[in-house]
Amino acid sequence: MKDFDNLQNAIETKTREFDKKILLAISKSKRVAKLLNGANLRETEYLLKSLINMFTTNENERDISYFIKNLKNIYTNFNGKLMMTPSENCKKLNLKINGKDYIVSKLSDIVEGILLDFPELETSERISNPGFLFSFLLANSFARNGVECQLVTGNIYGITSVSEYLHSWVELEDGMVFDYSLNAVLRKNLFKYITDCNEISRIDGYMVAHDYNEISEKLDLLSDDDLKGYMCFHDDYMKEICGSSKDKSSREKS
Repeated sequence: MKDFDNLQNAIETKTREFDKKILLAISKSKRVAKLLNGANLRETEYLLKSLINMFTTNENERDISYFIKNLKNIYTNFNGKLMMTPSENCKKLNLKINGKDYIVSKLSDIVEGILLDFPELETSERISNPGFLFSFLLANSFARNGVECQLVTGNIYGITSVSEYLHSWVELEDGMVFDYSLNAVLRKNLFKYITDCNEISRIDGYMVAHDYNEISEKLDLLSDDDLKGYMCFHDDYMKEICGSSKDKSSREKS
């Protein structure tokens, strides 16, 4: 797993540097073409993701409306607006893309009390975070409350078709996605459209709850690389960590 961790970290470091270069060169077409070197620019998807991030980071409503207006001028198949939901006493983002309607909610509005443990959810601090720990804990919480869900890990893509990041999210049976870095709850088809996600693994929520009992005492000691290992190589990881726990327990008894 160490080799995988090193490889993934190297890919993501390279990706971040690549995205920075693309963003700096975006207004100069010759430089963009040279940097892309055959890769596809995911400008529409990236801007939609940026709009969702604006909405879920408590940005000024006037700025959000202005962003929507500019997107409507650029893309004829797009429309959007903020709307208030009186029953839930919170705002939602209503998007119309290629004739299909989507509703985006703030995760921090939907999951009660979540800001007490993750106050950064409504700030830009969370945007570059892959959400491994958050997704693990959320799947565990859902399962313990009888909500069927899946902890999903895969690659998502940024401003280009080669801007690859390892990421995790939680999916419910009805296709709703709970994503930490977006602070959003949205339909899987919209999530897939803006991220072009490529799944690597799925762990049932009830399995996560079972595993939580095994590793909860070590949770504070687990790094992002440990959680990557758990999510991408679940069976091997659990054998390794549970085996080491049993060995330690045997030594203590003797």
